[in-house]
Amino acid sequence: MYLGGLSLIKTNAPAHHRGGVLSALYFAAFAMQALIVSLLGVAPTAWGLRVAVDLGAIAIALLSVSAISLAISIGRGSPRQPIPQTCRRSLLNGHDAEVS
Repeated sequence: MYLGGLSLIKTNAPAHHRGGVLSALYFAAFAMQALIVSLLGVAPTAWGLRVAVDLGAIAIALLSVSAISLAISIGRGSPRQPIPQTCRRSLLNGHDAEVS
């Protein structure tokens, strides 16, 4: 999550939204962890330890397969083309900065 998520945010999020996007990434990750841990904490009381471990293994496996599927589907997208020099100047929002 750290290297891939941070590099994705750095390259795609506008500078003035990077903090919010990064916060949302961490919130989603920790919320998902908290949800799974809470459910796995209640499961042994309700159904016994063996069922809770089996459910936890299934949940982790499903999340792993979902993450791998998402990564593969994103990776198959068309490769990005570099932004032409004329477009880079217009993206500077009127600032007189040099474009390398």
